Amino acid sequence: MDAQLFSHAVDNLGFSPRHPQPPVYIKVRARYKKEKEFNRVFLAQELRSSADKKFVPVGANPVPQSGTAGNQNPIWATEFSKDGKYLAAGGQDRIVRVWAVISTPEERRVHEKDEKDPTASGDGGVHLSAPVFQQKVYREYHGHTGTILDLSWSKNNFLLSSSMDKTVRLWHISRSENLCTFKHSDFVPSIQFHPRDDRFFLAGSLDTKLRLWSIPDKSVAYWNQLPDMITAVSFTPDGKTCIAGTLGGLCMFYDTEGLKYQTQIHVKSTRGQNAKGSKITGIQAANWPPGTNSGEVKLLISSNDSRVRLYNFRDKSLEIKFKGHENNCSQIRASFADDTGHIICGSEDRKAYIWSTCPPEGEKRNQRPVEMFDAHNSIATCAVFAPLKTRQLLSNSEDPIYDLCNPPPVTLISRAESNSSKERTEARSAMPTPIPTESAFRRVAESPAYIARSAHTDGNIIITADFTGALKVFRQDCAFAKRIRSEAWDTSSVFSKKLSRPSSILSRTNGHRRRDSTSTQPPNDRIMSWRQDISHGSFDSVNGLPRRSHARSTSPRKSRMSISSSIRPNDSPALGPSSTIEMTNTGQSGTPKTSVSIDRTPADSSRASTPPRTASQISNFDPAKSADVNRNPLSVHNGQSWAFWSNNTLREQITEKGKLSPSDRPDLVGRVSTVSKLSSEETDGSDEGDMKCRKCGSEEFKVRAVRGATGRDERRLVCGKCGTPAA
Repeated sequence: MDAQLFSHAVDNLGFSPRHPQPPVYIKVRARYKKEKEFNRVFLAQELRSSADKKFVPVGANPVPQSGTAGNQNPIWATEFSKDGKYLAAGGQDRIVRVWAVISTPEERRVHEKDEKDPTASGDGGVHLSAPVFQQKVYREYHGHTGTILDLSWSKNNFLLSSSMDKTVRLWHISRSENLCTFKHSDFVPSIQFHPRDDRFFLAGSLDTKLRLWSIPDKSVAYWNQLPDMITAVSFTPDGKTCIAGTLGGLCMFYDTEGLKYQTQIHVKSTRGQNAKGSKITGIQAANWPPGTNSGEVKLLISSNDSRVRLYNFRDKSLEIKFKGHENNCSQIRASFADDTGHIICGSEDRKAYIWSTCPPEGEKRNQRPVEMFDAHNSIATCAVFAPLKTRQLLSNSEDPIYDLCNPPPVTLISRAESNSSKERTEARSAMPTPIPTESAFRRVAESPAYIARSAHTDGNIIITADFTGALKVFRQDCAFAKRIRSEAWDTSSVFSKKLSRPSSILSRTNGHRRRDSTSTQPPNDRIMSWRQDISHGSFDSVNGLPRRSHARSTSPRKSRMSISSSIRPNDSPALGPSSTIEMTNTGQSGTPKTSVSIDRTPADSSRASTPPRTASQISNFDPAKSADVNRNPLSVHNGQSWAFWSNNTLREQITEKGKLSPSDRPDLVGRVSTVSKLSSEETDGSDEGDMKCRKCGSEEFKVRAVRGATGRDERRLVCGKCGTPAA
């Protein structure tokens, strides 16, 4: 009673924030698998440079353009930073652009303010806005005079870019200018930072030389000559081995210290047109299983024979070969998902392909499960998964999808803290409303369970780029199930659905569920009004009767319903067509707990002709002595038993039939029915008149449909804990 609710995202009560529907889901096709892992994917954002003045709304299909790479500005490299905060992209236009992930609610509000398009029409309806990056470019790096071919981030947010201008340039996210330039004698198709030491990076050039550069010395620390032009380079995760791929399909391994030769493998098919080997376009080494820092090392090698191969680094054996995409002449490379082990790759047929590394479902080993979707109207040159850290950053920014999938924790604070926070709010009225529970929220948000849910393994983010320079962000709707549930439910029936008694006589009128018990007040407003009613003491008394000091507060649903409920079943033979029964259940202290009124007055009769009962008449009324009740000993009509309103009647009926004597069930003697109220709302569990389960002693009973001897469903009282039927 001394706590107040400040967070409005109440996941365990069924609350769902009001957000419009996402755009139309993209059709994802699957091969060699029954269930799709990447369904419900939609286009969330299209990134554009600051120089691009033309606004292309999400979901629009631009007119395909024809031409060469010279006038199309294709993007050849996209790379996420190690901390997941930035995405870098570069290509034909010779500019390296960096976008920042939306990581705070303030950044999201600024983005929404900047992205309001006054020319947008409402013909297509309002769709969910779920951006991942700030639309404004965070950094633009100028300096290259040729096409950018590759990018590489260090763990300290240094960025390397290689180009056809025969140089490698060094940048840092905190600076807008070039830090250093490393010159080569030919094009540099591939580079990579040392995974453990930012002072070194590996560069492969078309001049057939593999170089290990020392950044502080601005010179080559080690180099080695290869038999063919180098098109791809990589480090192992521990940084002890260098890997270089060549134009003819050779993959060669060297010690990082001194670039001493180890061994080589030839990436090619055993037969067919690809038996001679093709250009290696990309190499990626990763620990296996994904997300670990130890275990085996796997090599993912892409080549221009439209194949992606997975090798075991320990024995250099081929484990899996993935196919289905088209990569015959482009610098397209595949990459791992850092936490799930899925493999994604662009394609010359304008699709993005995603393979699973799990064992195939079919009998044939070469039938690898694959999913694909149409990503662009031209060659999809790049396709990458956003890392786990990016998804966790995005979940802290009030993202409409992740917040619905994993709502922020609810935090209760004391009244004193509430008053102090209100004073601070009034003093800083000109600024945005502060969150008084920030420290408490942070403690809860750092719990292992909340962090585990923040991974959003089924809420993947995919970034693709194409031959025309378009950069698209696709998202998987992981909140689809909760969104469907919130639409199927009445959005305002938060508490009524949680607290309503199933199959109770209080919830049925004329054989149907009552609709008037569902409030149309918004959930957030109902929570706040309930809190205000509690604080103002409006629930301190019910119908003029004092409440015990230790009684529990009334729920919002109970507060809107009168304690005395009027129920009018149709022509019950037990109650008669025109009987009026009122009963009061009284505990030891004499305080009425539940008052139920059953009005059987016909619709055409006048209510004024029946004088109201006095308090003494109501309290002394015994339903067992009613002639209307004893008129039909079965007391069952339309599948609903009316005998349970009085255990005395039930005891007399059983005794008369000779099935049970009072000595056999002494617990029925002197009992008063408590089925007209929830056992959890008992004010005192020591009442002698309360019914108890004969097996576990529980006082919680529910009405359930039980298959009877005649084969029909009969409603009986059962224990709410163990399920034992009541006598």
